[in-house]
Amino acid sequence: MRTSNYLSKLSLVAFLFLGLNAFAQDNSKSITSNISSASDLSKFYGLLETTQAVDLLNDGNAYTVFAPVNDAFEGLKKEKYVNMPSGNTKLRAMATYHILEGNWTLEKIQNEIKEKGGRTMVKTVEGTPLTISNDSSGNLIIVDHLGRGNVVMATENQSSNGLVYKTKSILLPIR
Repeated sequence: MRTSNYLSKLSLVAFLFLGLNAFAQDNSKSITSNISSASDLSKFYGLLETTQAVDLLNDGNAYTVFAPVNDAFEGLKKEKYVNMPSGNTKLRAMATYHILEGNWTLEKIQNEIKEKGGRTMVKTVEGTPLTISNDSSGNLIIVDHLGRGNVVMATENQSSNGLVYKTKSILLPIR
């Protein structure tokens, strides 16, 4: 009985580990290639293409992207008092608000959080900062300009020109 209970727990841990790391992409491919090949990031990739942020991510520099999953776009429609931005300028601002310059590894983020007393602010490519901290369960939380918390769902995923983190929500900058 104890062995089967142990094995079932071990199986659950393995399943969760594999599920969280299912996005582990080919680190020889670019950020945009890896995002475009992830079926649950297709709406975010469409946003990157529509706003020509794909060109930015392919400019040869390193970036870190907080990529919202497809469900995040549906969730935004349901939020009271929050609307999806319209117009190319506002959509591009939203797209680039999900992007940081450089490689922000989980270790680097956690060190910044520790050094700054529990939370850190990072400047996005759009120009408006995000606040990053941990919740009581140890999840990485990103807070946008509107004070909306966004949970990072998966660990960093290396690409040839940076990192991608999947997130549960869309980040909204100053409008």
